[in-house]
Amino acid sequence: MSVRIFVDVDRLAVGPLEIRGEEHHYLVHVRRQAVGATVCLLDGQGRWADAEILAIGDGVTELAVAEPTLVGSPAFSLTVVPALIKGERMDQAITKMVELGVARICPVTTERTVVRLKGDRAKSRHKRFLSLAKAAARQSRNPRPPTVDPIASLAEFLKAPPAAELLLIPEASGARTALAELLPQAVPASAVVLIGPEGGFSAAEIQAASQAGFAPVSLGPRVLRAETACIAIASILAYRYGDVGSI
Repeated sequence: MSVRIFVDVDRLAVGPLEIRGEEHHYLVHVRRQAVGATVCLLDGQGRWADAEILAIGDGVTELAVAEPTLVGSPAFSLTVVPALIKGERMDQAITKMVELGVARICPVTTERTVVRLKGDRAKSRHKRFLSLAKAAARQSRNPRPPTVDPIASLAEFLKAPPAAELLLIPEASGARTALAELLPQAVPASAVVLIGPEGGFSAAEIQAASQAGFAPVSLGPRVLRAETACIAIASILAYRYGDVGSI
């Protein structure tokens, strides 16, 4: 299986191509590719192309790129809005959602969020999330890495949530509907799901989300950790409406 790297959209074309920086390092020093090897180039917008390594120099890899191919757009688009959780658990949630084909990830802070980031720290964490998403897309052969929004508050997000046919907020208690009962038979074009932090959303946040059109749902009788809920809802919806389980 060919090693995969990402290139800018306007650089994916038939002919010679020079790769530098992070992707050069990944090819040569991490994956130890040699002259004559074939790599797969992805532009992050659904196009890919095979390329042969012609030469490897100091800080640059020279490629010969074949004709690009466009992968069809998925019929279903999922946006997950996860509350920030501590350390590696958030990293794991981001990575697994990318592997499952989530189209957009919008990290938010909530009333019960333990992690509090502002200014440069928030920008640094967002940069990390982008890097994780790119690496996960490369590993999983996801031709369309998700959009990862800068960290915002849940209140800010709810002022103008993305338009979607299905709006869900999983909850472990209170008035809610079983997810299986709420999912439509026909494939919706899009869905947005809010995932709470440790301790869940506050009553005021659930009310605000409900007023914005989000339906409280149950994911089952067990209480899931925040990162597990991200993975669970992405898996369920990708299997029901997306490409998980297909060839």
